[in-house]
Amino acid sequence: MAPYTTTIGTSTTGTTGSTHVSYDQLLAAAEEPPPPPYQQAPEFTLQQNTQAAELSALNANYPAEVRDRNFQVSALHALVTERQHVRTAFAEVRRMKAILHVLQTIPLKYRPSIDEMVRTCFTSRQRRQLQDNDVNTDMGTTALYDYRSEREEFIRNKERFSTQQAEFNQRSAMIRQKPNIPKTIDTRIIAETVAQWDNVWGISIKRGMDGIYLLIRIGLCDIIMEESAPESRYDYPASIMLAPCYFTIKLNDDGSFICRSDQNHVSGLSRENEGTYNFDFHPHQLSDSPCFGTYGQTFIDLAIHGEIIALISGIIAFYSQYNSEDSAGVNARMFHPANLPPINDISHYTNALFNYVTRWNYHIVNESKLNQAMERYTEYHEETCIKAPP
Repeated sequence: MAPYTTTIGTSTTGTTGSTHVSYDQLLAAAEEPPPPPYQQAPEFTLQQNTQAAELSALNANYPAEVRDRNFQVSALHALVTERQHVRTAFAEVRRMKAILHVLQTIPLKYRPSIDEMVRTCFTSRQRRQLQDNDVNTDMGTTALYDYRSEREEFIRNKERFSTQQAEFNQRSAMIRQKPNIPKTIDTRIIAETVAQWDNVWGISIKRGMDGIYLLIRIGLCDIIMEESAPESRYDYPASIMLAPCYFTIKLNDDGSFICRSDQNHVSGLSRENEGTYNFDFHPHQLSDSPCFGTYGQTFIDLAIHGEIIALISGIIAFYSQYNSEDSAGVNARMFHPANLPPINDISHYTNALFNYVTRWNYHIVNESKLNQAMERYTEYHEETCIKAPP
């Protein structure tokens, strides 16, 4: 790799001297066709759904009863299930009394056939009652009493909440009919902003098929995990540096997002593939996706509202900590250099990360920053591997 390059798309920029440009050259440049799409930031639009937030606000203004039952119908229609339960209870009482009478009066030679029928057609609870001659004859009466109580309560609530529920239903229906609000994501601003961060050595962005998703890949360096648990399970809460790595966000046009855990989408120094890269570069980087824990809902909200720079910042903050009180986070000690073999081929490792981030045509990568970060991690590993891990 060159000692210092910063690549944007397929072009390479560096420090150059001043060059005189004639008027004819400027005119010719103005008449040139625009650059091909791969040199431009991909376009992407979120179809923002504001219905959930509005419905949540609407729910807060109405009592819970207007959502629990439908008071726009009669009690006869609303309590169909409850009446069926009453009929079922009376039918069971009659059935149990009938089979109990048969068991008490049947000749012994027919008893095996009756016992087989009971085992087949009755539940274990019913068989115990038959064995104890203790049929609950009050079952139907109890079910009828409960039904009458529910009917009376329904009628009272219908008088109390029917008008409010009709208003609630009308307003919620109007909210659900609202179309999604398109929000254009400025991917160029995202790339240029994130690329300037100290812990980022590269970023690339790709628009998915038919524009229904956006892929953002971020290369990280100099990430130091700090203990986040109030009381560490370790004898001392060590700060542990991670080797340079990258992760990928897949943002769907409905605002949902995922960070898949496989070598094509996330990679760093692995504790499983000793000395090389794999998805398991962080204690919370599990086999399917990162375990975001308490970060999760915040990340979901940021993605839905199109706050992608804040989302990326939050995920970097997530990677910069571990929680030893968590079943996954307690494995942070396995990333301490005393427990983690060094990179066995630094050039191969660095090239792999670089190639995965630059494989998409729109990217901003500081190769020098990656190389320097790799040197710092190598020195850190050499100095720390002789120290006791947590």
